[in-house]
Amino acid sequence: MKRYLVSPVMAVIAACSAIPQDTDGTSDRVAQRGELRVAIVSGTPDTSEARLLAVSLAQSLGARVVWHAAPEAIAIKDLEEDRVDLVIGQFGRTAAVSKEASLSQAVGIPEPKDGKEPVIRLARKNGENALITRTDMMVMR
Repeated sequence: MKRYLVSPVMAVIAACSAIPQDTDGTSDRVAQRGELRVAIVSGTPDTSEARLLAVSLAQSLGARVVWHAAPEAIAIKDLEEDRVDLVIGQFGRTAAVSKEASLSQAVGIPEPKDGKEPVIRLARKNGENALITRTDMMVMR
């Protein structure tokens, strides 16, 4: 009987090949339905750069953007319950919403040193690591 040894490096590479993944499949759902549902928090000033990022994200997934406006609490609840895929709003890095959603770096400006200062950010559902990684890379450009 022959024994084949798998090197530890090969095992790690095989295990990591699909990382990151969305735990709830947001990226796949967006691509399948052809829509990226984006909520903009009511009263958020100048979301033009964040909107461009959302359009670019949608295009990269073969989808179009469907826009919604909602108060912050409703937009975040909709994100948690998969009624929207992304939220654009003005959030401080240390705001309470940061416990409910993954917040991006500041969009269009340098990251403020004060984590409490509200700036335009993208909020993504916690655990949707492929979407979070993809949007983080877009914000950092």
